[in-house]
Amino acid sequence: MRHFFRIIEDGNDFKLFSPLHLLLLLIFFIGIIAIRFRWFKLGDKKINKTLSNTLISIILIDQIILYAWQIGSGYFNLAISLPLYHCRVAVWCLIIGKFMKNRFISTIGIYWGTMGALVAMIMVDLYDFQFPHYTNFQFFICHILMGWFIINQLFNEGILINSKDQKKVLLATNIYNILLTGINLLLIKLGYPTNYGYMIEMPPFAPSLGPWYVQALFMIAVFNVGMWLLYGLFRLIQDREDIKVKHVYK
Repeated sequence: MRHFFRIIEDGNDFKLFSPLHLLLLLIFFIGIIAIRFRWFKLGDKKINKTLSNTLISIILIDQIILYAWQIGSGYFNLAISLPLYHCRVAVWCLIIGKFMKNRFISTIGIYWGTMGALVAMIMVDLYDFQFPHYTNFQFFICHILMGWFIINQLFNEGILINSKDQKKVLLATNIYNILLTGINLLLIKLGYPTNYGYMIEMPPFAPSLGPWYVQALFMIAVFNVGMWLLYGLFRLIQDREDIKVKHVYK
C-alpha cells in the first residue's frame, strides 16, 4: 500500500493510442452509447436513479481519497494540486449540483466536464508515477465515470440545455478564465510554477504560442468556441429525443 500511494515521482510510460489506451477509450464510449440508448433497462426510473447515485458516489469517494492522499502524504503543493483545472472544478460542480439539485452548478459541470472528459481520455496526461500507483487508476476512473454521469443527466434525468443555460455558462466561463489567468500569474510571482487550465502556456505535447497573454487569449477563445459547439450539439441531440422527464434541477 505504501508503494501504491508513494509520493516519490518516478515517471510514467503510458503511450497515447497504445492497445491499453484504445481499450480504455472503447470502454468509455461503449458506456456512453449504453446510457444514451438506455441499454440494460436504463429507461427504468429506479434503475436509472441507482446508476446515477452509484456513479456520483464513486466519483466523490475518488476525490476524497485523492486529496486525503495528497494532503496526508505531503504531496500536495500549490503548483499542481489545487482544484483549479476546469476538469477538477467540473467534478465538484457535478457532485454539488447532484446533491443540492442546483441547475446552474450542474450545467457548468456538464459543459466543462464534457470537454474535460473527452480531452483527458484522448490526450491522457497522468501524474508522474510508474504503474502501479493510485493515480494511474484514479485518472481513468474519474474521467470515464464523469462522462457516463453527464450522459445520464442529459438523457435520463431530464436536464434539457436551453439558451439561458448557455448565456450563464458563457459568462461564468469567461469570468473564471480571466480570474484563473490572474491566479496563475500571482502564484508564479510567489515562486510556484503553475499553469492551471493551461492559461499561461500550452501542455508539454503541444507547441508554444509565445507570451502568456497570447496563450490566455487563445484559451479564452477556445473555451468560447467550445461552449457554442457543445450547445449546438446538446440542442441537436436533445431536440430529437422524446425526453419527458421533469426537470429535477432548479
